[in-house]
Amino acid sequence: MKYRLLLFDFDFTLVDASECLFGALRKGLASIGAENPLDSQLRPLIGIPLVKQYEILTGRHDAEEFARFERIYARERSALERNGTHLLPGVRSALEGLRAAGYQLGVVSTGASGRIRRTLTRFQLMSYFTETGIMGSAQNKLEALSKATTQFRMKPRETVYVGDRPDDADAAENAGVNFIGVTTGAFKGSDFPPGSKVVRSLADLIDCL
Repeated sequence: MKYRLLLFDFDFTLVDASECLFGALRKGLASIGAENPLDSQLRPLIGIPLVKQYEILTGRHDAEEFARFERIYARERSALERNGTHLLPGVRSALEGLRAAGYQLGVVSTGASGRIRRTLTRFQLMSYFTETGIMGSAQNKLEALSKATTQFRMKPRETVYVGDRPDDADAAENAGVNFIGVTTGAFKGSDFPPGSKVVRSLADLIDCL
């Protein structure tokens, strides 16, 4: 087996939580009098830290205002989480096949660890992962990927990070781990760095390993 550990991003890689996250972002923005953005403006921002989302959407850098935005955002996200989060097609069978093939699986994401665990548990997927293998709230994915390889006692060259963003590929390269992109998010294959392996969804992942 060339690789032994697969680390996944969460939003737009394993799940589509756009109904939840878009609604929470809009509620937070409304609470500070910011403009209501289009879905096309929000979609590319999912997967970067919330403070960066706030700064991009408002053009402001106000810590007090961000704290108010974050409080309202978190409350709305919690309210919308269950009904606004859907498993992406092919994910269940992909995880089943990967675990059956002997791969270890983890998650490295900017998404909150609690939300990730609750969602995986609700979709009966948590058994494919270890509790300590869920590394959410990652403000720096490079550091989180390095921490994950250490925690799993894997070498970077034995590890693959699977994500839906071009900056996921950058983090993987800087951490010395391999990368495979998926186009289930806001970005198409040509948006990823040259030479990147890219698949349409996790359903096609095992053929790339």
